[in-house]
Amino acid sequence: MTRKRPYLLAFVIFAALQLAVLWGIRSDYREVVAEGVAYRIPIAISRHYYGGADYDAPDYVTVEWRPNEKEPYITFAQARWLGGPDVPKAGETVYVAVARTADGKMEVKGADFRPPAQGDYIRTVSRSMPDSIQKNGVIDFALPFRRYYADKRELEQIPWEEYTATDTEELPPVDASGDVVPGARPEKTEVPRYRLEAEIRLLNGAGAVTGVFVDGQPIHSMYRTAADGTAVRVTPVAEESGK
Repeated sequence: MTRKRPYLLAFVIFAALQLAVLWGIRSDYREVVAEGVAYRIPIAISRHYYGGADYDAPDYVTVEWRPNEKEPYITFAQARWLGGPDVPKAGETVYVAVARTADGKMEVKGADFRPPAQGDYIRTVSRSMPDSIQKNGVIDFALPFRRYYADKRELEQIPWEEYTATDTEELPPVDASGDVVPGARPEKTEVPRYRLEAEIRLLNGAGAVTGVFVDGQPIHSMYRTAADGTAVRVTPVAEESGK
């Protein structure tokens, strides 16, 4: 019996540490949701199943930031490197300063090894190789928080294929600043069929996804699929209640 006590004590200590970590994460999340500054960002979405298998309903929505609203496949952002001649390695922690525009969107100001003296920022990691940063003066990064949770019954009803569909349009090419290239001919471009946005909240470098919107309406409270899987009708809650 005495031989088992050290193992039992070790197990109890390990379990207590795990619970403390989980409690800390939950507390941080609640604080971000309650006190964080809200931003709207364009996104792409996908569904996630625990274990990787397609069960009855997905467990949560995975949110990917789409900095270029007309480009459905680019899900990472860029920031000017403000940290001087020393540049981060791929995977090294960086702080991306952001600002809130007049219409509530998020504007990236730049990245550094240290958080800005004032204003909001995202604590994330660089996705660029050092030589690329030295050459171009920018780093690639992605949101470190990408999960949006809702009731599994609601997630099961979301018309995923429709909301993630794209359409082909003739659009003029744009440069890195988003300006139309003078004299360039329109090109066939795949653009998202729906305007997908997320509301995120930031506090002291941490963040949380607090809402997902389809053409301005909350995804979790106002969708309806018709009998034909290719036809989707989005019905606002207010319209439903007025019937």
